[in-house]
Amino acid sequence: MPNLSFRGRRWLPVVMLPVLMMPVLIVTAAALAAGSFTAQASLRPAAHPAGSARPAGHLAIRKVRVGDAIPIEGAITFIRVKRPSGRVVLTRRLPASDRRTLPLSPGRYRLVSWQRLCDGNCGTLDPPSHRCARSLTIRAGERLRATIRVNYAAAGCVIRLRR
Repeated sequence: MPNLSFRGRRWLPVVMLPVLMMPVLIVTAAALAAGSFTAQASLRPAAHPAGSARPAGHLAIRKVRVGDAIPIEGAITFIRVKRPSGRVVLTRRLPASDRRTLPLSPGRYRLVSWQRLCDGNCGTLDPPSHRCARSLTIRAGERLRATIRVNYAAAGCVIRLRR
């Protein structure tokens, strides 16, 4: 191999790059052929579950703070949607906008919310607090609005529904 140096650094000729990349290409092709690279699951549940011809309904969630108390270091809101059987449909962190809309199959659910206060910064969180829950029913094609009203002074929250 020719000694191609530039200020003491060795540079490989461009024709050598395909030879050096060959192991990476072989491993990638083998993984693709084996099916180990799969698409990531969507953040949203399926709008039309397998075997269901009914259109999904939507649950529009919004968190609002009531009262004057605010956590000095911040807080993160989490939600969980469960079936009456207890099966968890999804658990998510609300984005910074404190809003999220979820497509859900028609049926009965339980919406659970809780806060995790930031401890110093939001890289470290306190245990869950300010919990509340509410049962709800989603109808086909319906948009149900859920407002999570959090009062940090009273250490609680309330979920209000509106069709």
